[in-house]
Amino acid sequence: MFFIVPLYLSVVLQYSAIETGPRIMPLSVALLIAAAGIPKLLPRVSPRLVTRCGLVLMLLGILALLNSINKSAAVVTVPLLLIGLGIGALGSQLGAVTVSAVPNHVALAVVVNAGERATGAPSAGR
Repeated sequence: MFFIVPLYLSVVLQYSAIETGPRIMPLSVALLIAAAGIPKLLPRVSPRLVTRCGLVLMLLGILALLNSINKSAAVVTVPLLLIGLGIGALGSQLGAVTVSAVPNHVALAVVVNAGERATGAPSAGR
């Protein structure tokens, strides 16, 4: 989403970088709000439910985005909001779920999680 949508707006719809930026900003703003807000507003909700809701929001956003192809760039706002909320919901649970999988070695789990996020998870699957 962070690569394809700006590319579509700039190459296909011929928008400049200055015109493209504000049109993709809802994605980043919604992502930040959801990632920071969900753990604070809904601390007792299970990570499984939040993850499912995040995936559903992302799916709805992607379907709405696909439906808006060949239309004006103004119609990408709502799909990007949905996708941003979905990614934020997933991101808000990532750390909690990773750390909860290793209850006896919490410090090690935190270091591994931070290292994998910083390096792009090269040790995934080992």
